[in-house]
Amino acid sequence: MKGTVIRNLKLTKVVDGDTIKILLDNNEESIRFVCLDTEESQHGGSKPVTNAGILASKWAKEYFGANDRGIPNGDVRVDLEFDTDDPVDVCLRKHRGNYGKEYFKDKLRFMFLALAVVLFGLLMALFPSPAQAKVWHELDGNAEDVNPQLIGPAYDLGGGGVDVDRASQWTIDQVRDCEDCSKTVDLVVLRFLTDADQKAWDRYGEEPNIQADYLGYHELLPSDNSQPKLQGLDSIETFVFSNPGRQDADDADIAEAIEKAEFVFFAGGDQCKYARNFKGTAIESAIESVQARGGAIGGTSAGAMIQGEWIFNACSEMG
Repeated sequence: MKGTVIRNLKLTKVVDGDTIKILLDNNEESIRFVCLDTEESQHGGSKPVTNAGILASKWAKEYFGANDRGIPNGDVRVDLEFDTDDPVDVCLRKHRGNYGKEYFKDKLRFMFLALAVVLFGLLMALFPSPAQAKVWHELDGNAEDVNPQLIGPAYDLGGGGVDVDRASQWTIDQVRDCEDCSKTVDLVVLRFLTDADQKAWDRYGEEPNIQADYLGYHELLPSDNSQPKLQGLDSIETFVFSNPGRQDADDADIAEAIEKAEFVFFAGGDQCKYARNFKGTAIESAIESVQARGGAIGGTSAGAMIQGEWIFNACSEMG
C-alpha cells in the first residue's frame, strides 16, 4: 500500500547527512530521512562531530545540489511520503518524531546513498582516519628577540611531578651570568598532545583546550604588576604538536623561533613522540644551536629522558 504523499515541496536547506529543511504551508519544517541516522557534522549538539558525519553531510549536499552552507543552488523540490495512507493533516500530527521532524522518503536511489553513508560510518568508527597534523602555538611576553650574550650551556632536568622553579631559576642565572640583573632570556617550551586529546583530534577533529591544559609554564611570567615566579624571563613561547608531527618538525618558522631562544624546555609525556618526530629534523638542529651558543636545555619526565646520548625511547616498536 502506497502511503500519503505531499508533492513538490521546496527544499530550503540541507542541514547534515540525515536532515533537510523544506517549506510546508509557508513554514520551514525540519525533515529527517527514513531509516537513516548519520553522525554529527556540526558542533553544538550532544554528540561529537566525526569525520563520517562530515562526509555524510557533504554527500547529502552534493546529492541535492546545495553549497557548502547547505543552501540549494536553484529551485530544488522534494516529495514528502508517509508510511500510512491517513489524510495529510493526520500524517503531519502522527508522524512527527521526538525532535519535531517529519520523515522524508526520496526516490530509491537516495536510499542507496543512505546505505552507503551508513556503511561508511561503520568503517570510519572501526578504522578512523587520522586528522591533519597540526601545531598549536602561543607566545606571552615580549615578542622581540633579546639575544643576550650567553655563557652556558646549562641544563635543567627534572624527574617529573611538580616542576622545581629554583632549578629553572638557577639555569637562567647560569646562562646569563648573573642572579639579579636586567639581562633577560626567551624560553621556548615544546610538547605533544596528551593521548586523550590526540584521540579526540584524530577521531572527531576536536580542538584541544590549549589555554587551559598546555600553557602552565606561561604562569612563570608576571601578570599585571605581580612579582614574576622567575627572574630574567623576557618571553615564553609554547609549541604543541599533534602526533605524528615529523613534517612540522622541519617547519622553518618553528626552527627559527627555537634558534632565537636562550632556553629550550621539553614538557613531560611520551619520549617516543619526541624521539620519532624530532630526531634528525630542523628542530633538533635548532636545539643543538641553542646549546652551542651557550644556552639552556631542560626537560621534565619524558622531556628529561630524551636528553642523553643514549636513551630509552619507550616506543612499542622501532620505526
